Amino acid sequence: MKFDLRELALFAEQTVTKAGDRISDLRSRKNIEVNYKDAGELVTSADLLSE
Repeated sequence: MKFDLRELALFAEQTVTKAGDRISDLRSRKNIEVNYKDAGELVTSADLLSE
């Protein structure tokens, strides 16, 4: 399988930008709910929304 690195980079940039926009939007609208994963890692409602 052959990949075009420019296309992959563009896809990655668009994905990260969209996730960042969602996180920023959530933070500006309300308080962020904070929970912890099984391993004790912090996870917020903004994290979940960005997925």
